[in-house]
Amino acid sequence: MPQSQQAHIFERFYQADNATGLSLSGSGIGLALTQEIIMQHKGHIGVKSELGEGTTFTVTLPLGDEHLASEQKSAEPQPVDMLPVQEAKPEEAIAMYGSPEVVPADKITDKGKAEKSLSVLLVEDNEDLLQVLEEAFSIKYKVYKAGDGEEGIRMAEEMQPDLIISDVMMPGINGTAMCQRLKRKLETSHIPIILLTARVDLESALEGLKCGASDYIMKPFNMELLLLKCNNIIATLKRQQTRFRTEAEATPAELATNRLDQQLLEDSVRIIEENMENKEFNIDMWCREIAVGRTRLGAKIKSITGLTLNDFIMQIKLRRCAYFLENSDLTISEITWKAGFSSPGYMGKCFKEYFGVTPLQYRNSKK
Repeated sequence: MPQSQQAHIFERFYQADNATGLSLSGSGIGLALTQEIIMQHKGHIGVKSELGEGTTFTVTLPLGDEHLASEQKSAEPQPVDMLPVQEAKPEEAIAMYGSPEVVPADKITDKGKAEKSLSVLLVEDNEDLLQVLEEAFSIKYKVYKAGDGEEGIRMAEEMQPDLIISDVMMPGINGTAMCQRLKRKLETSHIPIILLTARVDLESALEGLKCGASDYIMKPFNMELLLLKCNNIIATLKRQQTRFRTEAEATPAELATNRLDQQLLEDSVRIIEENMENKEFNIDMWCREIAVGRTRLGAKIKSITGLTLNDFIMQIKLRRCAYFLENSDLTISEITWKAGFSSPGYMGKCFKEYFGVTPLQYRNSKK
């Protein structure tokens, strides 16, 4: 390193250039953190460097413990919990799993999937940090890993994770650019993204949030805080999905976090509503109208709403029934035909399964 850079290498977020002029990969916090730890022990760290020759760091620490205050000493080794995990509260468990008891990961069922069934994609070029993140998240999530933005985009499209956590400063495609590209793709626009960065200026934070990220977290960060933020993002989505499935007033567009998803849901609802009295209408017609393949549309609707394509159609038809029950004097039979059901009995059965009351009870409750 040149002499001019040696004076700054212990400054937080400072990043020197190597002999070829290329920016070093890193966040600029390692040496600053090292110096702070050494200073806590009343020590000193120095550096000697010659261009083309190499660099030597020297750490000097005082012997004994006379230089430490009494509260800094401990006679017994102190256990360190490297991966703190906070159990979900009963109300959070109800929102996420429909039960106040958190289901163990090894007892996942189709009806009440534990959080282990959720997945996270970690995009980080620093192997040490990537390993720490993997160890923390693998306790409750299925973990996918990518070493740069290009690989992150490919894996996001292929694996369809429930959440993406990405560093901002990476070689090639950085985290912000990756976020922008994922948010412009129909297959990935719904996936929440958290950006991790050593940049603390307001402009960088605004840039990260404007590109569509759900959160922007500064390094160094608290692992427990990061885990809780991720859990909260997914819990919020689960609550919105539950509300959409159980409350007639909730609309599909409320589940969208960006304009692309909102447009897809609005177009889907319009197509289904326009064809409610068409006995020939089916999922293939819906796909043709919206110009999206069946597999692709099914994965997208499932990710946003938690519903299959058939269940989504049923949900929209039942919402039409609820609208007529509340805003018209049509009979139950007339509403049945307008909503495309085969019989009043079947419509009533489906209505009660979704909304918990019969069509007549729903109408009386709105008067």
